[in-house]
Amino acid sequence: MVELLVVIAIIGVLTLITGPPVHRWMEERGVHEAAVQFAESMQRAKLLAIRNSANSTITVNPATRQYTITLNNPVRNEVVSLMDYRGSVVFANDPNTGAGPAGLITFTPQGLVLPGAAGGASSVVLSTNSPVISQKWYRVSVSVAGGISIYKWNTNNNRWVNV
Repeated sequence: MVELLVVIAIIGVLTLITGPPVHRWMEERGVHEAAVQFAESMQRAKLLAIRNSANSTITVNPATRQYTITLNNPVRNEVVSLMDYRGSVVFANDPNTGAGPAGLITFTPQGLVLPGAAGGASSVVLSTNSPVISQKWYRVSVSVAGGISIYKWNTNNNRWVNV
C-alpha cells in the first residue's frame, strides 16, 4: 500500500512539472493546425471549382472567426470555425505590412484565382490571441495561378519563412 502511494505521489509531481509546458505546446500547435486546415480548405475550394465547372469562393469573416467555402453551382456552403482550435486562433493583420485578411478568394473553373486588389495574390493571416502563449502568426497565400503556400512569421528576422 505504501509503494502504491509513493507511485501515485511521483506521478502527481511529474504531472505538475510537465503540465504547463505541454499545455503551452498544445496552444501553440492550434494556430499551426488552423493554418494547415485553411490551406486544405483553399485546395478543396479550388478542386470544387474545377470539378463542377463553376466558381468557388472562400469568404473570411474575422468578426465571427469563421470562413465559408461556397460552391456557386449548385450552391453549397460549408462553414469552418476557428473557435475549434486551441490557442484562441483569430484572423489577424499581417505583422509585416499591416494588411488585413483577404475577405473573399474566388477560384475559377480553371483553378485560377480571380485577381484581387493586392496585385492578384490573396493572403490570410492567422494568429494566436491567448494570454498563455506568445503571439504566433501563420500566413496562407494563394497566387493567381492557384498555388497555395503556408508561411510562418519569424520574429527574429522580421520576415515570413516558408513552412
